[in-house]
Amino acid sequence: MSLNIVQKLCSSPSAAERQGLAELYDRADDPTRMTYLIAMLDADYKDAVEFATFEAESATFKAEAQWHQKLIDTFADVDATQKLKQNVIWLIGDLMPDFADVFDATISLALESKDADIRYQGLVAREKIQRTDREYIDKLVTLLQDGDSDIRILASQGLSRIGDAEASLEALQEASRYAFGIERVEHLFSRAMLGEEGLVPELIKLLGIDRYCFVAAKTLGKLGDPEACDALMRVAKGWFVDPTVRVEAAWAAAKCGCDEATELLESLARKKRGNPAYAKEALASLYGDGERS
Repeated sequence: MSLNIVQKLCSSPSAAERQGLAELYDRADDPTRMTYLIAMLDADYKDAVEFATFEAESATFKAEAQWHQKLIDTFADVDATQKLKQNVIWLIGDLMPDFADVFDATISLALESKDADIRYQGLVAREKIQRTDREYIDKLVTLLQDGDSDIRILASQGLSRIGDAEASLEALQEASRYAFGIERVEHLFSRAMLGEEGLVPELIKLLGIDRYCFVAAKTLGKLGDPEACDALMRVAKGWFVDPTVRVEAAWAAAKCGCDEATELLESLARKKRGNPAYAKEALASLYGDGERS
């Protein structure tokens, strides 16, 4: 079956033809399957992500240098569509950190792309490597001024992960002057993790704004400052507060040392209404039986 037919099948809404493409893909040898996968990613075929995820997790895909080179060449191809490059750099991210050396140059290209989605996926891939060198810190500082807010937030998170206050705190403080909403909350958290004091009162104020309350509560919980206990408990006990936000505020208050918050969280986990599943997950993390992002 030729590549042209594969490309035609990608654009077909027919369930039968989609099934035929899946069967064709499964029967192909490794090099041919990779060619088909690139064609499907280029066409933004609806099942391509599922195929790509499977391949990224397979031993064959990870071990075959020719597959890696195909991704590198495809991303570097000047005629490749932006959508194809977005999908390819996403797939490369799934191979991190095992093949960081193989794809380092490609990720660097992605970070310089004019396409925000490509830059973002490139930064996601680079963060999976968890570099801490000064060159990477300088790149993250530069990305604090990126035109895309998601990239700025991820850069802020990267700087807090590295923890080099001398190299990045001043840049984060400057970036915070122009940051609003969730981005500002992320900046405040990063600055606090880098050792800056006196930021908890501003995060407490953000608890009073509905659209920022959840992320502000999560951030205060991560910081664990007892100063935030009373404000978090007011949110957690609120009658007209979103159930998920109540759970988050109760978890955060417990992390800040409020014993009453743990009891409230246990109560929320027993309720039939609200979000008991989320409350149970929060409790598990408090008791060391689970992790939260």
